Amino acid sequence: MSKELDDLRKKAEIALSNYDGHSLLSDDEDVGQIEETSASRVLEELRVYQAELEIQNQHLKESEQKAHREQQRYFNLV
Repeated sequence: MSKELDDLRKKAEIALSNYDGHSLLSDDEDVGQIEETSASRVLEELRVYQAELEIQNQHLKESEQKAHREQQRYFNLV
C-alpha cells in the first residue's frame, strides 16, 4: 500500500475509534488476549473502509467547493 493510502487508513481508524470508543489499531491491542472471529474482522474492515470513503468524500466536496469558488472568481474577472 502507498504511504498516502496508509495515512488515510490510519486517519480512518482514528476517526472510527473516536466515533465509538473502540480502537482498531492493533499496536494497542494485546493479541494474546483478544481473539476475533472472521466475521467480526470482516465487519471491522468494512467499517474502516467506510470511514476511509467518508474521508475521501469530504475531501472531494471541499475540492468541488474550491473549484466552484475559483470558477466564480474567473467569471467575475471576465
